[in-house]
Amino acid sequence: MIHLEINAQISPTKQLEFNQSKIPFIQALPKLKGYSGFTEKRGTNFQIRISWIDKLSLEKFLKTEDYKIFRGALITLSSQNETNIIP
Repeated sequence: MIHLEINAQISPTKQLEFNQSKIPFIQALPKLKGYSGFTEKRGTNFQIRISWIDKLSLEKFLKTEDYKIFRGALITLSSQNETNIIP
């Protein structure tokens, strides 16, 4: 099992726009090969941990359009963000 952890600070004024990118992103995850699940911490910061069955599945996911679009929204709409791969 390997995890992708994403943390970001989204200002309240950009939250609606961020959610418009986040919701389709999360809805697409179960359709991806190797996806195992996710947990999201609610609060002022966006925190999500997406689990994959193996490193290859995660690497394929990082090359998908869904991830690239979400990552672009994250970079554009957050004041600070961090992405980590956790073995």
